[in-house]
Amino acid sequence: MHFFQAITVLKQVVAGLAVAEAALMFEHRDLHWGNILVQECDSDEHVQCFINGTRHDIATNGIKVRIIDFTLSRMTKGNATMAKILFCCVVFLRTNCCVLFGCPQLLRDRNFKT
Repeated sequence: MHFFQAITVLKQVVAGLAVAEAALMFEHRDLHWGNILVQECDSDEHVQCFINGTRHDIATNGIKVRIIDFTLSRMTKGNATMAKILFCCVVFLRTNCCVLFGCPQLLRDRNFKT
């Protein structure tokens, strides 16, 4: 991994957490290198996210990032707070961020690595 790929990993992780925090007051609570997966992609791809209504484009530099292991995480929507959400992962899509369930199968099918 070269310097610009390392920078994009950091940017994608921060953006993903910022989107989730802005939308759901999300807290991961156990983020470490083992919970950040990287996958090679085309070097000219970009990840787009919206934070507080502002669009941000992040150059992937050939690396896409996924955050996993939400066992200790917490989020709030309205008056409801959820904690200990098991087996889910945040997946960046071109226009937003969404939560998918069934991560082990997703990881196996897409050949992600930590």
